[in-house]
Amino acid sequence: ILISLKMFQVRQLDRRILEVSKLGFRTCIVPKVAQKAFKACADDTVKLIACATLQEVVSEIVLQSFSA
Repeated sequence: ILISLKMFQVRQLDRRILEVSKLGFRTCIVPKVAQKAFKACADDTVKLIACATLQEVVSEIVLQSFSA
């Protein structure tokens, strides 16, 4: 079984980021292919991290946990 490790674009990303902010999250990992969408909805309350693959996601999570 092969599993694709690419991240794909998400519909209504701006609404999802807003909901994440309301729930109290301060960091959100988003698909790199959606950079145009999240540039428009980015604000100072949620740090957006763009990743293209699952490997990048795991790397970011590890970096975040060690830097905290």
